[in-house]
Amino acid sequence: MTTETRIAGLGIFPSYQFDLQARDNGKFDILFRNRERDGWGRTKLEKLFLLFSRPPVSEHQPEVYNLRHQAINFVSTYRWMRRSAAWKRSSLVRSGAIRNSAMVLIADLRSENWDIRDSFQGPAPLLASLNLRRESVGLNFASFESGRWRWSAGAELSHRDFRSVIPGVALTPSLLAKGYQLKQSTRLDVTLWHLPERRVTIDGGLSRRQAGLWSQPSQSFEKLQGSAHFHWFPQAQGEDYELQHGSGPAKTFAMFPLTNSIWWAWSADNDLWMRGHIGTRDGRKGSAPLGRNFFVFQLGSGQERLS
Repeated sequence: MTTETRIAGLGIFPSYQFDLQARDNGKFDILFRNRERDGWGRTKLEKLFLLFSRPPVSEHQPEVYNLRHQAINFVSTYRWMRRSAAWKRSSLVRSGAIRNSAMVLIADLRSENWDIRDSFQGPAPLLASLNLRRESVGLNFASFESGRWRWSAGAELSHRDFRSVIPGVALTPSLLAKGYQLKQSTRLDVTLWHLPERRVTIDGGLSRRQAGLWSQPSQSFEKLQGSAHFHWFPQAQGEDYELQHGSGPAKTFAMFPLTNSIWWAWSADNDLWMRGHIGTRDGRKGSAPLGRNFFVFQLGSGQERLS
């Protein structure tokens, strides 16, 4: 478990497996089979495939892995679509300079058009609209000391402002607070129960985010979130069938600005997916459910999740 956690933390092995090879003396060797990411791709065809792996009408996602063979990865996304917005996220991951750990540097530049509605389809009156601009830089440090527990801590400095605002009935001055924000986050993940002969794992997690916003007036807010995850391969070998279940609550304190609100939808910018709800309407955000507190229940097979 510890080895798998550390290998996953490197971010350069999209697929791998361990095979046991028996010795004559009754002991075993482990054979590590893997497919390693290296640079931008090994061949021209692979490089083109990785560059245009998503529809070119929506985004480009250049990725470079394992620079200098030191598990230094660069991942970026450029997205535009019909909302005339550009979004970049660049990360530099370094695992190895500090034993069993990874450091992530993040730069995020956004210009997004929002139309607040109560539905992503059908008749839905416009409740509010705006253009959001946000720039941020952040640093996150993660430790992989054990397969039983992992922790991470990070900080982010950001600035946001709003243009072309039509507040309507959906937006309040607190939601539209602008200025510089400093956010600190910590997270702890623990394997609560592991039954390898049944291929069952139950994990738990707890995270905390606290931020201060230098607006007029200044604001501070906090978010606590817990999670539990059940993972089971029902067959004795292979991964043809898989069952996952996740659930957990989240609670916020004080009023959150719009950029820190929680929203549920199918979107590349969101990890709280809700089937049947897309994150945009006509290329603009704001049609998905928005809120401050939640309890999420997810059930899925393979890579598919249902909330």
